Amino acid sequence: MSTASSAVFNDPQFDEWLQKEILRLSVDTLNKKAITCTACGEIQGDYIVDFQGETYRFDTPKTYAFLTYVLEAA
Repeated sequence: MSTASSAVFNDPQFDEWLQKEILRLSVDTLNKKAITCTACGEIQGDYIVDFQGETYRFDTPKTYAFLTYVLEAA
């Protein structure tokens, strides 16, 4: 069984891929009225997402999951 400490999760290429996916999802979810501060990802690994009048601050994995949810929910 793999854990979050396995090699793939410590691979800089995985982190780079995840950041690119968040950027892509940020653009894709604009039409759902989700605004993501992707520059905030450089500040302690957090992102700020404004969605439906609420502001959320998520870490990188939760940002990816939330934006995927927003995109697929409608």
